[in-house]
Amino acid sequence: MKAWQIALVLVGSMAAVIGVVAYAWIQMGDVEMSSGGILAMVGGVLVSLAVGIGLMALVFYSNRSGHDDDAGGH
Repeated sequence: MKAWQIALVLVGSMAAVIGVVAYAWIQMGDVEMSSGGILAMVGGVLVSLAVGIGLMALVFYSNRSGHDDDAGGH
């Protein structure tokens, strides 16, 4: 498969997911969230971002410090 075909499949998949999420959001109507729910959602987003950023930082650090070269063992 060529790179543009892979990109086309990924963009199409993302568009389909966005469409399903938008449809579900519209069907929910007027749903109110309590302050505890908003706090939990914000906390979950922040923790997810922190984990993702931390893991990516470790990947870059490991790659640049040469630890990845030692792991092959060949």
